[in-house]
Amino acid sequence: MIRTRNPKIIGIALSVVFIGVFIAIFSNKHNKKDQNGKDFSSYIAAYTNGVISNRSVIHVVFSSDFAGNSVLGTVADNNLVSISPSIKGEMIWTNSRTIEFTPSNPLPEDKAYTVTVSLNRLIKDIPKGFEVFEFSFRTIKQSMEVVVNGLEFYQEANKMERRLSGVLNTADFADANNIKKTIEASQGNDKLEITWETASDGKTHRFWVENIKQGETPSKVILKCDGDAINTDFSKVIENEVPIKGDFRILSNRVIQNPDQYVEIRFSEPLDQNQNLLGLITCTEISDLRMIT
Repeated sequence: MIRTRNPKIIGIALSVVFIGVFIAIFSNKHNKKDQNGKDFSSYIAAYTNGVISNRSVIHVVFSSDFAGNSVLGTVADNNLVSISPSIKGEMIWTNSRTIEFTPSNPLPEDKAYTVTVSLNRLIKDIPKGFEVFEFSFRTIKQSMEVVVNGLEFYQEANKMERRLSGVLNTADFADANNIKKTIEASQGNDKLEITWETASDGKTHRFWVENIKQGETPSKVILKCDGDAINTDFSKVIENEVPIKGDFRILSNRVIQNPDQYVEIRFSEPLDQNQNLLGLITCTEISDLRMIT
């Protein structure tokens, strides 16, 4: 069985899969207390806090229908909820308890904001000391990392070139056009084309360096990585070996944790699909191995 993420590519890899189960349990409870330790849970149910994406929507959820059902879909009073430093955007009642603020533009990275909720403008006869509730959040500081998976073969049998696959991960959303400016690839004196595929979240950017020549002498593909285009200080040069034709050997191995757990071994030449690999590859204390080429 051939396993590949891209139907156009046959990976130079043997994946030895270890069966495992991973369960992640997340709990995110906001502390409805202000800086003086007052408990606002009778008035505030939830709100945006912590470190958020620069494209996040800011929410304030009240504990009861203080504003009534008639506010649904209307613009919230700027004197009720204010943000400092000020942000241009739209503040809407999405239901009788929730105000949602959508910024007009992505927020600056690594910037702190304070939100002030004037409860005395919404709730009559609110006890003294509970007139105002404040909370804060900060946008993510953009950063990036580049992971090279390794050489792959094209599916077309008559195509002798190779391609190099990898992924560029960013801490926050990054524009796909700017991402394309972060890596340049070359082999010897030849500049190589890079194909990009960006996930919908704007944080996972897969790439393939195309038309790598495999000759009679070893060579290298050089990746020059620079984060200036997405406002990061990342700078790195990555070298990837291109073996000579017919030199069959292991190029790399690594453990993959997500979405499944397995060991990936990449070879310099394609494996024979009819080859029985049982017994050729073993793993200490694991007898039942499932191998996918």
